[in-house]
Amino acid sequence: WHPGHPVFKALKTHDYTSFAEQELQQRKAANYPPYCHFVLMRAEATASGEALHFLQRVQALGRTMAPEGVELLSAVPSPMERRAGRYRAQLLVQSNERKALHGFLDQWLSAIEQEKQSKRVRWSLDVDPMDLF
Repeated sequence: WHPGHPVFKALKTHDYTSFAEQELQQRKAANYPPYCHFVLMRAEATASGEALHFLQRVQALGRTMAPEGVELLSAVPSPMERRAGRYRAQLLVQSNERKALHGFLDQWLSAIEQEKQSKRVRWSLDVDPMDLF
């Protein structure tokens, strides 16, 4: 839809350097990797809303223990919310400091494992996810 976009111009001329510079500028402005670190928590359950409710609960728990510089974004349904009879949701955690992020994750995971609902919902953490879907 945007043939004049600089990305397409760089691709057409095989100008990787320009493409990489533009992409890195956009990522820096948006505070995306490699300028920050992401952790994606995914959850899925057989009942509608159960995965999202679980993530909202652990998000609230995480916000009470997150150090400065670690931010938990809102839990949301996954882009493809229902797949193979299971309902899915996700929660993104972001930090500019890897050490603070990993210290937080150690404490947060211990607290999550104590939650009753963590046994009824299938969940996982993806540190430095390749995609956000």
